Amino acid sequence: MVPFRAYRIDEVGCEGETCKVKSKLTYDHRTMKGVTTPMTELWVIEDGKVFYVFPAS
Repeated sequence: MVPFRAYRIDEVGCEGETCKVKSKLTYDHRTMKGVTTPMTELWVIEDGKVFYVFPAS
Protein backbone atom coordinates (compact mmCIF):
# COMPACT_ATOMS: atom_id res chain seq x y z
CA MET A 1 0.00 0.00 0.00
CA VAL A 2 1.26 3.46 -0.91
CA PRO A 3 0.57 6.22 1.64
CA PHE A 4 -1.13 9.19 0.08
CA ARG A 5 -0.32 12.89 0.49
CA ALA A 6 -3.71 14.40 -0.30
CA TYR A 7 -7.26 13.51 -1.23
CA ARG A 8 -9.46 16.22 -2.74
CA ILE A 9 -13.15 15.98 -3.62
CA ASP A 10 -13.89 17.97 -6.78
CA GLU A 11 -17.55 17.18 -7.44
CA VAL A 12 -20.44 15.29 -5.84
CA GLY A 13 -23.71 14.42 -7.54
CA CYS A 14 -26.41 12.53 -5.65
CA GLU A 15 -29.62 10.85 -6.76
CA GLY A 16 -31.58 9.64 -3.79
CA GLU A 17 -29.20 7.79 -1.49
CA THR A 18 -26.52 7.13 -4.13
CA CYS A 19 -23.72 9.63 -4.78
CA LYS A 20 -21.10 9.76 -7.53
CA VAL A 21 -17.95 11.45 -6.20
CA LYS A 22 -15.18 12.78 -8.45
CA SER A 23 -11.90 13.26 -6.61
CA LYS A 24 -8.13 13.36 -6.95
CA LEU A 25 -5.62 11.31 -4.95
CA THR A 26 -2.01 12.51 -4.67
CA TYR A 27 0.77 10.15 -3.58
CA ASP A 28 4.51 9.55 -3.92
CA HIS A 29 5.58 6.67 -6.15
CA ARG A 30 9.03 5.19 -5.55
CA THR A 31 10.27 6.82 -8.78
CA MET A 32 8.03 9.93 -8.91
CA LYS A 33 6.86 12.38 -6.26
CA GLY A 34 3.42 13.99 -6.20
CA VAL A 35 1.57 11.71 -8.63
CA THR A 36 -2.10 12.78 -8.91
CA THR A 37 -4.73 10.29 -10.03
CA PRO A 38 -8.34 11.30 -10.81
CA MET A 39 -10.94 8.94 -9.39
CA THR A 40 -14.69 8.43 -9.63
CA GLU A 41 -16.23 6.67 -6.65
CA LEU A 42 -19.69 5.50 -5.65
CA TRP A 43 -20.90 6.35 -2.15
CA VAL A 44 -24.24 5.51 -0.54
CA ILE A 45 -26.11 7.13 2.33
CA GLU A 46 -27.79 4.71 4.72
CA ASP A 47 -29.42 5.72 8.01
CA GLY A 48 -27.66 9.10 7.84
CA LYS A 49 -24.19 7.54 7.42
CA VAL A 50 -22.05 7.67 4.26
CA PHE A 51 -20.38 4.51 2.93
CA TYR A 52 -17.89 3.96 0.10
CA VAL A 53 -18.93 1.20 -2.32
CA PHE A 54 -16.01 -1.00 -3.38
CA PRO A 55 -16.03 -1.72 -7.14
CA ALA A 56 -16.95 -5.24 -8.24
CA SER A 57 -14.09 -7.31 -9.65
